[in-house]
Amino acid sequence: MNEEHQSNTLNFLSVLGVFWKRKLFISYFVFSAAIISVIVSLLLPSIYRSSAILSPSDSESSMSNSLGGSIGGLASVVGINLPSAGTVSVEAFKSLTTLSFFENSVLPYINLEDIMAVDYWDASKNSIVYDKKKFDSQKGVWVRKAKNLALSKPSSQEAYKKFRKSISISEDPKTKLVTVSVEHKSPYVANLWASIMVNEINKKFRSDHKKEASIAIDYLNSLISQTNYSEVKKAIAQLIQSETQKMIVIESNPEYVYTIIDPPAIPELRAKPRRAFICIAGTLIGFIIGGFVTLYRDRDKIFSSSK
Repeated sequence: MNEEHQSNTLNFLSVLGVFWKRKLFISYFVFSAAIISVIVSLLLPSIYRSSAILSPSDSESSMSNSLGGSIGGLASVVGINLPSAGTVSVEAFKSLTTLSFFENSVLPYINLEDIMAVDYWDASKNSIVYDKKKFDSQKGVWVRKAKNLALSKPSSQEAYKKFRKSISISEDPKTKLVTVSVEHKSPYVANLWASIMVNEINKKFRSDHKKEASIAIDYLNSLISQTNYSEVKKAIAQLIQSETQKMIVIESNPEYVYTIIDPPAIPELRAKPRRAFICIAGTLIGFIIGGFVTLYRDRDKIFSSSK
């Protein structure tokens, strides 16, 4: 046991001795890796992140409670689906990352070139410089070469794939708070996109549910005129009243699906790259590589000294 401990100690001391003798050789790797990591970190573009924190609105739960019970049962009989608490926010959460939401509610309000052709953001002028090989900003035309089925001007599906990489949607399982984050080379574009997504998701579901309620009211009005039974008319009248209440809730609440707890702001600091971390990690990798090369070159000396 003592001999094994003495051998391990001797090996460790031998390695330290070799490292000390080859310190200039190892320093070359460390210095080179440090320089390369600094250059790489400086070449990486700054990415800014704008985030918003949302909470499921109380409107859907209050509306669900007001439309529940016997009225809800009758509604299902006549073919009207009333929303249950939580279903609207679940649908909205899933809709945020869909192609249809991007095409209909996001893309019409943003510049396609801000997704597909950004070179860098000029902070001094607060302007985006576009890649000249892709987009001619002076003429406002796409100049990139068409490949396969892709046209010179990117399609909405192609833009969606790129846009999807820039956004992050997450939900806290305990609090049910939803975080919508958008990353871009321009902090102003990141803030704009985040604001559009938050506003448009509420606008979309308000519009959809308002249309559904309007159709339901028209249908119930036609139905009530076709029956002669007073009890049925009374029940249908209650449904009409409920749908009207639903319309009132929708019209009076701009934050119909999500209440904005923390609105998106224009970020002042970049989210990435973490340049200090890259430099430290690069320098450490250089030391590790230099150490392994040294151990490999002087392995005979190390093992011979331990015998």
